[in-house]
Amino acid sequence: MDSSDHVDNNVSGGTFYGPVVQARVVHLHGAGQPAGPGQVGLPLHDLADPLALNVHRSIDPDPSGGAGLPAYVERPHDATLREAVRRAVDGTSTVAALVGGSSTGKTRSCWEALRELPSHWRIWHPLTLARLCAALRTPGSIAPHTLLWLDETQSYLLQPSSPDAEEAAVGLRALLSDPGRGPVLVLGTLWPEYWALLDEEQHRHARALLTGRGITVPHAFTERELARLADLASHDGRLREAAERAQDGEIAQYLAGAPMLLERYDTAPPTTRAVIEAAMDLRRLGHGLDLPLALLAAAAPAYLTRSQRGALAPDWWDQAVGRATAPCNGAPGPLDPVTRTPGNPSAAGPDLPRFRLADYLEQYGHRTREHHVPGPAFWEAAVSHAAATDAAELGRAAELRLRLRHAALLYQSAYEAGSTDTLYGLARLRERVGSRAEAERLAQQAASDHDMSVYQLLARMREEAGEPDEAARLYRANIEAGSSFAPWDLAWLLERHGDPAPMRRLLAQALRSGDYDAQLAIPWLRMGATKHPTLDELVHDAAARSSVVALWAITLASQPQEAEQAPEPEPSARRSADAGHSAPLEALARRHAADPSWRRLLRYGLEPGGETSHPWE
Repeated sequence: MDSSDHVDNNVSGGTFYGPVVQARVVHLHGAGQPAGPGQVGLPLHDLADPLALNVHRSIDPDPSGGAGLPAYVERPHDATLREAVRRAVDGTSTVAALVGGSSTGKTRSCWEALRELPSHWRIWHPLTLARLCAALRTPGSIAPHTLLWLDETQSYLLQPSSPDAEEAAVGLRALLSDPGRGPVLVLGTLWPEYWALLDEEQHRHARALLTGRGITVPHAFTERELARLADLASHDGRLREAAERAQDGEIAQYLAGAPMLLERYDTAPPTTRAVIEAAMDLRRLGHGLDLPLALLAAAAPAYLTRSQRGALAPDWWDQAVGRATAPCNGAPGPLDPVTRTPGNPSAAGPDLPRFRLADYLEQYGHRTREHHVPGPAFWEAAVSHAAATDAAELGRAAELRLRLRHAALLYQSAYEAGSTDTLYGLARLRERVGSRAEAERLAQQAASDHDMSVYQLLARMREEAGEPDEAARLYRANIEAGSSFAPWDLAWLLERHGDPAPMRRLLAQALRSGDYDAQLAIPWLRMGATKHPTLDELVHDAAARSSVVALWAITLASQPQEAEQAPEPEPSARRSADAGHSAPLEALARRHAADPSWRRLLRYGLEPGGETSHPWE
């Protein structure tokens, strides 16, 4: 291929080389001449600015020095990524996801890989899950020779409370598997903790899309890479500073301003620290990338003491945000204002401006604040100011931490804002506190909105109410809707009520399938605490023969059971609940259910401070 057929990344004054850090947001939104009516994306030859793809500026201790960004040191993962890109150039639709920690070089590596694409290719950064789904639903919208740039891939494929995430994964699988629609290339980036979410059953299509396509980006430079960096450092003061000062080979992180970000956070006045910590917790607990001013301003006081709140000056917010957004040695500060552009709908709205938390601080917050539950003002701010999708995610985080009252308020807020995805969660919580009629009403409404997962709850409620025929009808409706688990639910229900034949047929089919470990283990896992004895025996037998799927299922299922048999001490169980793992504390509460205080905790959950909630409806 002639070199003139590749993208020219050179611009006046230098070349766009630099570390992968999270830039101020200047998004691609389909500018330029389209290849055809309704086709998304921008011609590669019109692409001039890596910041448009979330490649960050580097630190710049001497703004009058070199232009552009520091030179790039190629590493082994770059060669692997280039191979994937070349497969797409050769005509095979391909997906690749770079997996690594914050500011380790993921997005920059993807930027470098663009050099392998001929100039007639197009590039599209969808910005939002809704835009991606809309394009995938529209025939011809994503033309052959299009690169889908899915930086921060979790925001597209790993949103637990949004059914659109799995729809997007299904759509991408269909796109990639259809030779008539290709070649297309999908590039993504993920932190390791987000990659781990692919193991969850609710992300099975995302797992099928990405499994085997992950490319690990190491956390640090090797000695050989540091030697190559030293050769380049003589021509660039930024690289020279990184070579001299970065610790443990963390060159990309240093260039991204990570040490200065931490210093800014550690030494910040209380109000600035409060704003940064509110942003950390919003992102850690599930809010989207762009944090609205109104939400941050309402949540930040939860991080101040009573005396600090009483001493707030009238202009405290402006001062706090000014310090949080001030650049760190030429790189963006802890909070970066989102630039409003015609193609960035996330920046539009009455609560402008919005802010993005530096991804290094976001990851630092995940690591250091795992067991911190914000105060009531934080949750109340989220109820009042979070958008529907964000309220749903924050509600899920509250429920996982047994903060059930605030989970219900957030689910209700999301529902009132137009989201029906939280009806199932609301129904679960209403049933838990004893409002069975309201729980069934909400569950019926969720089912009418085609939330198939709610049928299992409805069917169980009908069986417990002494109506097994109605429970069976609900399972059959779920089977007709395409559920792969409902046949097992129905068979187990029928066996409990005297008809073992359907379960026998399912077991026989699974054993004849040739992949019976997977066929048996996942239904067994879904059955919950009361599992079918024959199925239980088969799964444990498969595990004894080292079936990975069976071992995985038993590991997941054994966690709450082990908590029942040998509960953790109360302080440890409460600490686990604060981190989003409430099973040990709930097991402890069930063990002591004769005690009214424990029974109340099991039913109504905890307040943010950890005290047992009073009855709420």
